Amino acid sequence: MMDKFAVHECRYQGSGIRIEFSRSYLHENFTWQLVVTRDATEQDLEMNHELEQVGDQIWSTVVEINNCPYCGEKVA
Repeated sequence: MMDKFAVHECRYQGSGIRIEFSRSYLHENFTWQLVVTRDATEQDLEMNHELEQVGDQIWSTVVEINNCPYCGEKVA
């Protein structure tokens, strides 16, 4: 198994979504992970004055995976 960062390029995934092979947040092993992030828009800035600029990350979630949920390709 690899021990360096890699990205699965899937033509079906949307913006704010990455499928990457990286060090797990839960343990020291490298795993394939689905990373979903939500970045601030102009509308978010208007509604929440604690956000500073468009593109600031509002939240993210990481899930370890074995297959790409978009194309089905085995990544692990």
